[in-house]
Amino acid sequence: MDTGNSHLKRLLALSALVVVAVLMVSGFVNDVTSLNEATLFGGAMGEGGEGRSQDDDFRMFWERDDPQPNGVHWSIYVIMEEKDGEIWNKTTRDINAQIIFYNDSEEDIIIDIDGTDGFGFVLINLSYELPVGEYTVRAKAKGVDMDWKKDVLSIPLTSRPPYAVAKVIVGEDRLKEAILLLDREHKASVTFDSSESWDPDLGETELINYTWTIGDTTITSRNTSLHWTFTEAGDYLIMLRAEDPSKWNMYSDDWVTVHVQEVLYQSDLRVSIESDLNDVEVGEEISVTALIENIGNEDAWGFDANFFNRDGAFMHQRIGLIPYGTNRTISFDYTPVREGQDWVQIHVDPTDEISERDETNNEAAIDLIVRPKPLPKVAIETFAVNGSFEAEKLTFITIILKNTGTINAQNVRTVLYINSELVVEEIFESVGAGEKTTVVYTWSPKEAGTYNAHVVVWIDSVIHDNQYVNGIEITPPPSEPAKKDGIPMEFVAVAGFSIFLIIGAIGISGIENTKYKLLGSMVMVPLYTRLKKEDTLNHHVRARVYEHIVSHPGDSYASILHSLELKNGTLVHHLRTLERERYVKSKKDGKYKRFYPWGTKVGERDPHFLTDIQTDIVGIIESSPGVSQANIANSLHRSRQSVNYQVKILADAGLINVIKHGISTRCYMMET
Repeated sequence: MDTGNSHLKRLLALSALVVVAVLMVSGFVNDVTSLNEATLFGGAMGEGGEGRSQDDDFRMFWERDDPQPNGVHWSIYVIMEEKDGEIWNKTTRDINAQIIFYNDSEEDIIIDIDGTDGFGFVLINLSYELPVGEYTVRAKAKGVDMDWKKDVLSIPLTSRPPYAVAKVIVGEDRLKEAILLLDREHKASVTFDSSESWDPDLGETELINYTWTIGDTTITSRNTSLHWTFTEAGDYLIMLRAEDPSKWNMYSDDWVTVHVQEVLYQSDLRVSIESDLNDVEVGEEISVTALIENIGNEDAWGFDANFFNRDGAFMHQRIGLIPYGTNRTISFDYTPVREGQDWVQIHVDPTDEISERDETNNEAAIDLIVRPKPLPKVAIETFAVNGSFEAEKLTFITIILKNTGTINAQNVRTVLYINSELVVEEIFESVGAGEKTTVVYTWSPKEAGTYNAHVVVWIDSVIHDNQYVNGIEITPPPSEPAKKDGIPMEFVAVAGFSIFLIIGAIGISGIENTKYKLLGSMVMVPLYTRLKKEDTLNHHVRARVYEHIVSHPGDSYASILHSLELKNGTLVHHLRTLERERYVKSKKDGKYKRFYPWGTKVGERDPHFLTDIQTDIVGIIESSPGVSQANIANSLHRSRQSVNYQVKILADAGLINVIKHGISTRCYMMET
């Protein structure tokens, strides 16, 4: 028995030496720590080993697989046999196995496994991520009489292969999968990158060989990048092998995928349009800009650009060429002609002369809101005929125009027809928005009969308003009484003396109403009446007086006198005539006598009622406090006497304050 064991031990030792020699020759243990012999009860172990318990009832085998061809891992198997009589069978007992790494002589148990495997127990698959060094495998069978535990083998680790990392560079991105487009020359160039590959033993890449396999082509280099040009469409699986040439069979592989596609070269016209305004007035001009872009990959030759609004096509332009990647701008002015919703639309290549990648982006439009243009609107507020309605006597035709629009009316033409014959035509340069204009025409019908009056107001050849006054009955003039040959001198003398007394009374009278009555009584004096008849009535003056009262209802006698710059007798005469013929009427207002157009409803008067000239004076004082009366007169183009009179009225009413300043006076608004 002992002789057989000795013979077996010598045979095992010799086998171990042969295995070591073979490994050294093959380079498997090149550059690493040599295999240590593990002795179990004096026995030497090599690639595999056997251990037996003291009573020779148990023995243990270990086996190690060589690294896989790609160097990813290798395995250790522990097989425990138990003797049953003279037959050795794999034990069914629990087996405990460990792999231990010695770190500065300290044991670090990397793996501790318990299990039962009648066909052999896999201890571990060693990954190359473990540190380089020597490991020990230990195993024991549980449940035996003695606690059996022995180091059975020291395992040196071999060098680890490099890691291959393949990428494809597209722009600034490094990808595992990329899509490439063939260009016009049917080429698609790309760069393959292996710079992220590494060798875990050295931590460097310059000793790694990189082999790229692209289809049937294989390229090996130590450069970390490879430039390649595809000429055919297809899907390509590109393999990278990173290999350490200094180590036996140490490599790893990685892959990238590239999809090379054909490109259809076509134009693609895209349009947009904008305007500087989208909310406009009728007749307001806007600027429109249309942008035509060729976003395709082919030049666009010869096509139309049509423009439409709500009424249809209004402009057309032929485009000769827009190279791909460029654009063309079309700018023009557009004027809406009527209010409401409008738009400006562009449609390029309407007949599909250009083959395009996308036919849905060839139209664009802007929406417009067109508001009515602010216009003047001049209406006839009053059209009246007043007078004695006798032939050969003065008849007044009053027309009051009002601009009810929002802007000033320019060149307002007013035409008056009587029995369809043009009597007078007048043009006003401007009638302000919201303002009125009063016109008084005088008409002296030659014959008795029925007349029709018609007034028409025009602005820019457009009739704004017209009115009729029909059935104006003109009666024959009354027969004049027989004239006497002369007037007795005594009557003349008495009349002259009476006039002298009246004039004296007027001079001492300070009340306007009394002054008007005294002056009015003079018309009772036959001599005065006769002189006036011989001098003929001044119709134009009377028309001015009547027009002033119509424009300034409620104006006082004194204000009319100063405004029209008439003499007392002339104004009184015409006022009497207008009152007698019922053109105007008067009303006493304190010390004033005020005049209104006939038919005007006269109520209580506002104590702060201002005439137009008074309103103008107040406006000047408000804008220029301290202005002199002389400057006011110059600004209003009126006489100083007339302005001074109106200033006194305003001061008496408590509206302004007049302060003496040297030889002149200064006017200020009264503080409220």
